[in-house]
Amino acid sequence: MTSVARWRPSAIAFRAMSLVWLVLGCAATGGPLQTAAPQPSEPDVVRLAENDYEMRIAEAKAQRSIGRFIEALSSPAPTQTYFAVKTLLRDGERAEHVWVSRLSYDGVQFQGTVANVPFALTTVTHGDAITVAPGEITDWMVIDNRMLVGGYTIRLARDRMSAEQRADFDRRVGFAID
Repeated sequence: MTSVARWRPSAIAFRAMSLVWLVLGCAATGGPLQTAAPQPSEPDVVRLAENDYEMRIAEAKAQRSIGRFIEALSSPAPTQTYFAVKTLLRDGERAEHVWVSRLSYDGVQFQGTVANVPFALTTVTHGDAITVAPGEITDWMVIDNRMLVGGYTIRLARDRMSAEQRADFDRRVGFAID
């Protein structure tokens, strides 16, 4: 069994990453949602349309490269300090993508804990232990020497930010995106 959890994001970095997790994680819960900007009532949440073609492409890239993630998790380099996977969870009619960290992999599925505070779900919360099969992963990320590896949906969400939002995000996350 492989397990890695050396680097913990600072509180500021965790807040910024939580923003991205919410941006990427909130699935449509009541019809198609077209907004791409934070709403005044939910400043850290950007809802995405469930049929977002570019997001599906980013998720497909993550799926095609999951072997790279498993290899890194199984034999981490000293510079690889944080590992997480993203998966879609359902709670009745609600669905949300959540990040899972503090991972181990037994050759069949990942075990870890929910790394962000779910916005729409009531059946799981931050820190809950869950298992995820490789086929259920919608993204993965490794922080290697303070650089993001993988994180295809994070990259897409960042690309969609305004220049001001992107600069603020980059200042707060604690890692760089090439």
